[in-house]
Amino acid sequence: MVEDWKKEVIVPLHKKDSKMMCSNYRGISLISVPSKVHIENVKKLMYLGVVISADGVCDEEIERRVGAAAKVMGAMRKEVLEGRELQKKTKMRVFSAMVVPTLNYGCETWSVQRRHESKIQACEMMFLRRVEGVTRIDGQSEK
Repeated sequence: MVEDWKKEVIVPLHKKDSKMMCSNYRGISLISVPSKVHIENVKKLMYLGVVISADGVCDEEIERRVGAAAKVMGAMRKEVLEGRELQKKTKMRVFSAMVVPTLNYGCETWSVQRRHESKIQACEMMFLRRVEGVTRIDGQSEK
């Protein structure tokens, strides 16, 4: 079996520009027996920081994104959110530049359901209340 791995065919592949130049080729090794290639089936795959599941469910990825956005909010809490030196407009710009991309990273691959939308919206509203410096109780009128 080990001897079979030593037998291979090198096929030159053209990269770009002129086919006359040797530097434009790269060699690819082809193994003679295709049964040597093993592809493992997995239920979850982490690719470019995004968890992709075989069944297409995005619950875990949304939880990870909400957690990552909460970490970003926590990291900038004292300097940005609680600081009185910055105007609300500046705080909103920092929020839009740092938290929103963290929350939405990889959202193109999500199959979003209503419960996911409400979770993301609730998370975003909680973050916006922190930026504005209000609580949910402040927004309720006395009855």
